[in-house]
Amino acid sequence: MWRKAIVFCFGVCILLSLAAKNGEAKEEKGKHVFPQEYETVHMFIENGKYGFIEKQGNTISPAIWDKADHFSEGKAVVSLGGKPGYIDKSGNYYGEDGWIAAFPYHEGLAVVETEANFLCIDQNYKEVFRFYGTEHPVFEGGYLLAYNENGNYGLLNTAGEVTIPFQWEEWNFFFSEGVVAFEENGRWGVLDGEGRCLIPPIYDGFQTASDGVVLLRENTTYYAFDLQGNMLFFVEQGFISQFSEGFSLVYRFDENDAMTDAFYVNKRGEKMETDEEVFPLGDFYCGCAMVLFEDGQKGYINTEGKTILRGDYVSIDDFEGGVALVETKDQAYYINPQGGIVAYGRPPYLFHYSSE
Repeated sequence: MWRKAIVFCFGVCILLSLAAKNGEAKEEKGKHVFPQEYETVHMFIENGKYGFIEKQGNTISPAIWDKADHFSEGKAVVSLGGKPGYIDKSGNYYGEDGWIAAFPYHEGLAVVETEANFLCIDQNYKEVFRFYGTEHPVFEGGYLLAYNENGNYGLLNTAGEVTIPFQWEEWNFFFSEGVVAFEENGRWGVLDGEGRCLIPPIYDGFQTASDGVVLLRENTTYYAFDLQGNMLFFVEQGFISQFSEGFSLVYRFDENDAMTDAFYVNKRGEKMETDEEVFPLGDFYCGCAMVLFEDGQKGYINTEGKTILRGDYVSIDDFEGGVALVETKDQAYYINPQGGIVAYGRPPYLFHYSSE
C-alpha cells in the first residue's frame, strides 16, 4: 500500500550523521578539500566564471571561462568571449577563430562547428574530415549521426565515409549505441552502423538503446535485444526503462493500467533481490541507484541489492562522476558510492566532479 503514496512521501527533514568510510572531507580557509584518494578533476564556479582544480586543490585553470563542460578523454570544452575551444589537464588551451561551437571528445574524436560546416578533429586538433551538419555531435560505436543539405539523415564512420545513405528523416531514424532504429511502413526495426538489418521492422515502436540493450514495443509488451539483434527477454503488461550499468527499471500494470509493482532487472530479465523492500527512484550510476524505503526514508542501493545509505533526506540526487548530493533540512553534502562524505556544501560551489 505504501507504494501508492510515493508521490506524497517526502519523509521527515532530520539531519543524518554520516561516518565517511574512505576518509572525510576537510575544510581549509573556507575551501572544499577532497581526500587524497579522490584524485579527479573538479569544475567550480567563482564570480560567475568557471575553472578547474584537481587533487587537493591544485589549479588546472583559474575561474576565467564564461562556459565550460566536464573533462572527457582528457579535454574539456570551454568558452571565453563567445569563442569555444578545449583545455587539457595541464591547462593548455586550443581554439580557432573560425569555430562557433565545440563538443566533447568521444572515442578519440570531437566535432566542431564552423559557419560553413562541421569538422571532425583528432586529439591533436587536426581535421579528419568535414561534413554538412549534425544534431548528435558525438561518435558512438565508431559512427556519427549526420544530415546533408537537404535535411536527410544518415551515418558516417570515423573516416568520414557514408555507411548509411542520407535518405532518412529525423522522426523515423534514431541513432544510439552504434545502431539505428528505423521506421518502415509504420513498423520499427534496427540496423547496425553499416546498414545491415539486425531486427526486422515488425514492432509498434522503439523505446531506447542504452548500455548495450535495444528496447522495442508491441502493444503492451516490451522486448529487450542485444546489439547483435538477439532477444534477451520481454515483459508483458509492463514497461522497461533504459538500461544503465547492467540494470533496468521494470514497471508492471494491471488491466486498468494501474501500477502494481516496480523493480530492477538484469540483462537476462532476472529480478534483483534487495535486502530491504524498496521502490526504485532512478537508474544506476556509479554502481548506485536512488530508492524509497517502506518507512519513507530515501537512500541508495548498490548493484547487489544491498542498502548503502538511508536517511530522512529532503532530497537526494543521482551519482555523477563519483559523487552524489544529499540534503537534509540543515545541511547538504556530497557522498561517495560507499556512503562516505566527500565534501560539504550546496551548489554552485561544488559544481561538477568529473570521473577524470
